Amino acid sequence: MKSSHFVEEAMNACQDLVFRTACSMLNSLESARDITQETFVKLYQSDKEFADDRHLRNWLVTVTRNACRDALRRQKNVAIELVDPTAPDALEKLMADKAQLSESSIPIDKDDYLWRHVAQLPVAQRTAAFLHYAEDLSIAEIAGIMEKSPANIRAQLSRAKKSLRKMIDAERNQRKEDEQYEMARQKTIRDLSKASAVAEAGRRNERANPSGHTLLGGTRARPGMRSSHHQQTSISRPNDDEDGHPCAEVA
Repeated sequence: MKSSHFVEEAMNACQDLVFRTACSMLNSLESARDITQETFVKLYQSDKEFADDRHLRNWLVTVTRNACRDALRRQKNVAIELVDPTAPDALEKLMADKAQLSESSIPIDKDDYLWRHVAQLPVAQRTAAFLHYAEDLSIAEIAGIMEKSPANIRAQLSRAKKSLRKMIDAERNQRKEDEQYEMARQKTIRDLSKASAVAEAGRRNERANPSGHTLLGGTRARPGMRSSHHQQTSISRPNDDEDGHPCAEVA
């Protein structure tokens, strides 16, 4: 059994790691909290001797992973509340309880653009990717923790990268389509606003000038009104003499 001082130092150094590892496997904050507590209880009860801090760290991750596997088996036929990996704040939700566990900083990229896709990977790929890229563990260390061969871990990481590339490309394309749609929508709104302004100006002009005079000084023809050009135009006829006979042609 370990001393309280030893366990307290281990918690200060590794509690974030244990919690994040549990989150990466379970996608459930409540379950991750339970696993974190369970892991350090096991450390307190353990008689194992550790060569160095890295040995302790790897042991804690191994215990955490085994506890998560047991939890997944128990919950296989039980509905659990998962963090939506497509939500913009998915990673923040997974890390939301970090402050309650430790005041230390989290050495992980908080940009959810990548990590919310990691949350969608199968458990084995997700765990390998998290330990390798977020926690900087070596292939050999991950193989020992996951009880797989180094070749298997490399294969898991390769598949994870391919899946992530597809998901990220798909999201980028969707974002581009959304941006194009929004630009077209905004243009339509501007065009409609301009057309509405022109129509309103025309209506104001009609109300302000009922006599038909436009703002430009012109005259608008009204129904029944003949133009001055039409009034002044007549059809010429030959002149008759006083007796009514046609004028004699000049020889």
